Amino acid sequence: MPDPVFKEITVLEDNPLVIMSRETDGDGTNITQSGISTITYSLFLISSGATRAAAVSLTISGVVFDSLQETSSPTRWLDGKGNAIDATGYNFRHTLAGSLFPTAGEVLQLEHLFTPASGNAFTAALYKIAVVGQLTS
Repeated sequence: MPDPVFKEITVLEDNPLVIMSRETDGDGTNITQSGISTITYSLFLISSGATRAAAVSLTISGVVFDSLQETSSPTRWLDGKGNAIDATGYNFRHTLAGSLFPTAGEVLQLEHLFTPASGNAFTAALYKIAVVGQLTS
């Protein structure tokens, strides 16, 4: 099972957030739809520990890809100078609704729990999400 990675990201209030990542199983092999039995996510407000979303089930065929995907507009895969950070691709894509991020100034923790078809469940990445307000109307 992979060690969890902590990633910090920012989202505009009331806007959706797209998570694209390359997830691997305990052997370091990219996950596939048939190799995963369940995926859930939970979202917590860090300041109070309050739960914004608890163990919400995801449809595996809607978020896991059996082959690595590339994107023509990889904004989350570029550094500040426009250089590619990761040109290999992703096999997990989860879009979170903007309604989960209603208030600027909040900081949340997102956790995805993957349960493989065999073996132990694992959390591959933890996300610290800062919600910012948009200054233009």
